[in-house]
Amino acid sequence: MPQTRKKVHARDSRNEILGQPNWPPVTPGHQPLLKLLMELTEMGYSAAKKLTIYAIEVTESAARGS
Repeated sequence: MPQTRKKVHARDSRNEILGQPNWPPVTPGHQPLLKLLMELTEMGYSAAKKLTIYAIEVTESAARGS
């Protein structure tokens, strides 16, 4: 016997997308954590950029045969 599913709308009665968390506003106590997250993200991007530059240089030198 097939089971019937209840129809679920993508938006609820408050016109918000379902499944999205209601994040609280940023409080002053969370600012150091956000600063740390931004610094870690910048470090990651910097490392990825350096690695990409290194990989391109190695590939170019291998292509030249040096």
